[in-house]
Amino acid sequence: MGSCVSRPNSSSQPQAGGDPPQAKVYSWDKRRTEGDIDASKYCVSDLTDGVLIKQAGDVNGESFTISKCVRSTILIMDFCASVTIDDCSECKILIGPTKGSIYVRDSSNLQCAFICKQFRARDCKDIHSLTCCTSNPTLESSKYMTFACLMLSYDGLQEQLTAAGINPFDNMWYEVYDFCPSGNPAEQWSLEQMTTEEETKMMLRAMKEVEPFHLTTNYKSSLIPYILGYQPEPPLERCLVVFCDAMSHSVIRFMHQFLQHAAQQDIYEVAVIKSKSATLSMDDCKRLFEGMTKTELSSASKGQVIGMEVHGRDCTEWCIANLEQLQEAEPQDAKTKTNYLVVSDSDEAPTVDRFFNFTHVMMSS
Repeated sequence: MGSCVSRPNSSSQPQAGGDPPQAKVYSWDKRRTEGDIDASKYCVSDLTDGVLIKQAGDVNGESFTISKCVRSTILIMDFCASVTIDDCSECKILIGPTKGSIYVRDSSNLQCAFICKQFRARDCKDIHSLTCCTSNPTLESSKYMTFACLMLSYDGLQEQLTAAGINPFDNMWYEVYDFCPSGNPAEQWSLEQMTTEEETKMMLRAMKEVEPFHLTTNYKSSLIPYILGYQPEPPLERCLVVFCDAMSHSVIRFMHQFLQHAAQQDIYEVAVIKSKSATLSMDDCKRLFEGMTKTELSSASKGQVIGMEVHGRDCTEWCIANLEQLQEAEPQDAKTKTNYLVVSDSDEAPTVDRFFNFTHVMMSS
């Protein structure tokens, strides 16, 4: 029978005449204990006809709890680990970028604006949610839930999105999943068309208290792009716009220009249907983008890209023309780079579907 003997690590033995070795400290040893956290800073309970505003640094990545609030306005303009909303009614609630889940339970008649990686609601009724969610919003035993695409900007939001690891171009507000579907889907949930800036301001009750934070829901300055979420009728021309640098300011500038163009036409006839970020290899690019040059393929495979499905009459021509203008506005060292691709779509070469099917598989794996 053999034996297993471990040899002492010579480096852990004290050296003659030297100081004893220092114990190694790991990251989990540095975590704060429960006693280090003042839980009262990260919750609000039993607020009636009141106002609560948390600004940047007040929550700072901790979990937050909202419970038993009535007819109140609660604005959490900071990034959170997770948020739980329990037993609230007739409230207006804004939650900034949340790294995990926003979980709403046993609540009714809420008007909300949420930015999160996951939204879940259980035993809720009459909740209107302006949503930016990077996964499928999920419902359980809930009725009369309405969802719309959130457009929002306020001081510090970009830094909070980065801290929470949320890319607003991954918004899946329209892909609602109901765990308890009934015979009448209209009673369960519905998608709402574009909410006007005036309606959103009224919903958030934008008071003088938030003026210093420059909170706005105007599409021209929103850091969260408007995504229609479904194919309008009748179907018109569509194309795929791919930004080769997901961090480029050209991406959000393009969205602002496109929405301005859409507002002059019909925002449901000319629209960005959906968007998604992805990291592509050279082989992925060759499969997804037929007919692209080596330079274009190389640019698309160097890091994270953002793909958008654009729908509308002459949309390919419009996108190319406006992206060329944006390219000219770039700094001199960026003008020579291939910052974007515009790929027209057809039955013979369904590039749009191919790209989004690929990102769906990658997200599921």
